[in-house]
Amino acid sequence: MTYSKDFRQLALSKLEFKSYRELEREFSISKSSILNWKREIETQEDVNGIIRNHKHKRGRKKH
Repeated sequence: MTYSKDFRQLALSKLEFKSYRELEREFSISKSSILNWKREIETQEDVNGIIRNHKHKRGRKKH
C-alpha cells in the first residue's frame, strides 16, 4: 500500500514521543514501513547535504 507524504511525515513526527509498537497500533502500519520511511528521509538529507557542500565548494574562488 502507498501512503501519502503527509501521512508518512505525521507518523514519523510522532517517533520522538512514541515507540514503534505504539505507532503500529495508532496508524495500522508495520514497523518495517516506519523504518523504511525513516531511512528514506535520512538518505535524502545526506544527499541534500552533499549537494549543498558541493555547490559551496564550487562557488568559492581560489586566490
